[in-house]
Amino acid sequence: MKHEVLHNRTIPLTYVLLTMQQAEERGVSRARLLRGLPISPAVFEQAETRLSLLQYTQIIYRALEETGDPSLGYEFALRCNLTAHGFFGYGLMSQPTLREVVEFAIRFVQLCTPCYSVRLSEDATDAVIEVSEAIPFGPLYQYGFDMFLVCFARMAQQLEIPFGNDLELWFPWPEPPHFERYRDQLPARLRFSMPAFHIRVPRKYANLPIRTGNALTAQLLARQCERELSLLGLSNDLLARVRAALATRIGSYPDLTTLSQGLFMSTRTLKRRLQEHGRSYQQLLDEARHRDALRLLDGHGLSIEEIADRLGYSSSANFTRAFRKWTGTTPGAWRHRGAELPMDAALVPA
Repeated sequence: MKHEVLHNRTIPLTYVLLTMQQAEERGVSRARLLRGLPISPAVFEQAETRLSLLQYTQIIYRALEETGDPSLGYEFALRCNLTAHGFFGYGLMSQPTLREVVEFAIRFVQLCTPCYSVRLSEDATDAVIEVSEAIPFGPLYQYGFDMFLVCFARMAQQLEIPFGNDLELWFPWPEPPHFERYRDQLPARLRFSMPAFHIRVPRKYANLPIRTGNALTAQLLARQCERELSLLGLSNDLLARVRAALATRIGSYPDLTTLSQGLFMSTRTLKRRLQEHGRSYQQLLDEARHRDALRLLDGHGLSIEEIADRLGYSSSANFTRAFRKWTGTTPGAWRHRGAELPMDAALVPA
């Protein structure tokens, strides 16, 4: 395990305070919870404080040990409102569709915790979010996955997504004794003794609109979250960071100067570093436009001219030339060929 993963201050203070509140309600004072731990009480007085993963796991382990309550993970998730996640939570609220909520969540999950590896796939009927340990959880294994999977379901509930019983959380262990107490409170169907940790939802929900969605706000918050990742040292892959910035919103691609400012480097430095990776800004922009063109052609009801405008082309002819270069055919022919594909096929990011 890398030293910096444990010791970088990446965990939001809101999570720590909620864990402490859970312990205090069970008769474990804050002083008792922190006794012997190398954490100064003064760190809890400033809202912008973040704790290291090592500090936070020590507090969680102490809370579990002192309270003797294995259900703390469930309860943490049920109490954790979207606003407790800071810019990440507001970013989820601003996404226009469920597909974009999922993409945003996977892209910026490290702003909440660097503990998890999250991947999106799909099978014949469902979109599947596969969750695994990015670092070993040890004795916090069950708490960690109880909390994370139920947190996702809680977020969906607060976004007023009408999943009903269609949202499933899979756990590979048998049903734990503490589940029964929370059965009627959990905002999803939990299934135990399954082959892996999954969050599963039918693909038909992919383009479901989010009531609080706002495209402009979503764009601004994505940029803010990119800055947060950079400031926390959680985004070291330059190409991934550039691709993420170019995916902030269709039709709002930052130019090279704006992009370099968002990545906290000069335009000259960014161009040089991209060249070192065998890429240029224009190549990555074309890649983003290609990806977004396919999505817009798939069931959004926009004309070719409207799509060209959304992708930043000065004319539909220029868009058609670029599209033919990418695919060997025209946008109209591509749309006709894909007319029988399911509209929700765009759930999985390109």
